[in-house]
Amino acid sequence: YHPSVWGDQFLIYNEQEVQAEVDQIIGSLKEEVRKQLLIGLDDPTKHTDLLKLVDVIQRLGIAYQFEMEIDQALQHIHTVYGDHWKGGSTFIWFRLLRSHGFYVSCDIFNDAKDNTGSFKESLTDNVESLLELYEATYMSVQGEAVLDDAHAFAKAHLEKIANDPLQRNSFLSRRILEALEQPIHRRLPRINALRFIPIYEQQVSHNDSLLRLAKLDFNRVQSVHKKELSQLSKWWKEFDAP
Repeated sequence: YHPSVWGDQFLIYNEQEVQAEVDQIIGSLKEEVRKQLLIGLDDPTKHTDLLKLVDVIQRLGIAYQFEMEIDQALQHIHTVYGDHWKGGSTFIWFRLLRSHGFYVSCDIFNDAKDNTGSFKESLTDNVESLLELYEATYMSVQGEAVLDDAHAFAKAHLEKIANDPLQRNSFLSRRILEALEQPIHRRLPRINALRFIPIYEQQVSHNDSLLRLAKLDFNRVQSVHKKELSQLSKWWKEFDAP
């Protein structure tokens, strides 16, 4: 066996003395977010915000902390509306429900078409909405032509925006290129969280509790991995394989 290219850098692991305090803060923040998830269930005016909250939680890499609450929220949305969603953020609604095993009709995408059967050009005025449309098209199944058309439409316009000389190397351009390279549902949650946390932090309307929880949780998980690497490195060094 050749010597490890990492050397002995993983041997030493200094566990934080304040970890118990951090765990307590995380527990408190989790309870706050849990309440936010549950409080919107019985108020139809908050169902769109509820879906957006679930989406952000997933993209911040902390959905595993709220699996039961997320399942309950999406089940409730599906039970109340079925295929006939009446709130905003239609593309997020479609993607979330389908990605969690709720089959909802794609007919709602026809509402985004004009009288000629083409997708409305006004969709390109809002890049966030265009990105949501693009991500939603990856939830298609065979034979859903409207989603195939939506995918081609969204991809063509996103590529055009990303290649615009005025947008090149901008924050928006990088977000689009990341989406074109790999859609959300194909990304590794932990790596996606590392990319999304600074994006979410720059949003004026970000949820402070959610953002702090995501950062603390990311650091805690990273700390666990470091500890495991240290234990494994020590085992290997003591093993002293010839």
